[in-house]
Amino acid sequence: MATKLGLSNFLILITVAMIWGSNYILIKVALSHFSALEMSFIRLLLTAVIILPFTFFYVRKTTSDQWRWCIVLGFTGNIIPFTLFAIAQTEINSSLAGMLGSLQPAFALLVAVYLYKRKTSRSQIIGILLGLIGALTLLSAGDTIEFDITKTGYGSLVIVATLFYGFSINLIKEHLGDLRAMHITSVQLSTMLVPSLIGWLWVVEPKPVNFVTDAAISIFAIIMLASVSSIFGVWLFTRLIRNTGPVVASSVAYLIPIVAIMWGLFDNETIYTQQVVGIIIVFCGLALINKQVAHAKEIDAS
Repeated sequence: MATKLGLSNFLILITVAMIWGSNYILIKVALSHFSALEMSFIRLLLTAVIILPFTFFYVRKTTSDQWRWCIVLGFTGNIIPFTLFAIAQTEINSSLAGMLGSLQPAFALLVAVYLYKRKTSRSQIIGILLGLIGALTLLSAGDTIEFDITKTGYGSLVIVATLFYGFSINLIKEHLGDLRAMHITSVQLSTMLVPSLIGWLWVVEPKPVNFVTDAAISIFAIIMLASVSSIFGVWLFTRLIRNTGPVVASSVAYLIPIVAIMWGLFDNETIYTQQVVGIIIVFCGLALINKQVAHAKEIDAS
């Protein structure tokens, strides 16, 4: 598999970071008019409906075993984390959610080690520990030194969501790695149609929508999350993994929180010194993890 970044892949990397780094502010905007569950299920349902026409092309090309893994991927990579992020952001700001989301590569490694028996090194273990220390630092940030159980509890939902993302990354690599990017994207997103429809019928209450008010902005945010983030972003990232390998592609984790922080500052969110320290600690942990993986790749290639 190629590992060279190149101009085209660099542009893909930046585009993915911009798209996914903007997720958190879009979720915040959507939550101004919809509840967390309403926003989550509307986003999931809309994503599945948009991608459905593309899925028909791959139905006969997908084996029953691949369908089963795509269903699992639909839950672990979409339904569960989408919902957890939405609930979490009812109590924490978008920039903190983006910073905590940078833990994804560390959890991807943890899942690879414990579920798929991948060998790890001392530096990778240190990297994971640094990531967790950084996360605790992020959650402890505030105006006072008092423990904020609400922020910690809701922030922990983001950490759990990134754990599910880590599982889904390994699932793609281990069980769906021979499929094309659009094949994986369309099939796994289409599996959300039935559960998201059930969820939508369960939680969404009919309400009048005045398209001149903030409701229109909230609806637009959900449309952007469904079409640009969930479909276009996932497709681009899957292409990036195929073009450059997981090591280079995982560097997007460094850029996403930077974009999220920029949006947070634009929206007048408070960024604490402890959060800056925390995200630096997380970045150091990710650097140790990625450096060791890259070194192993070089040894294998030599």
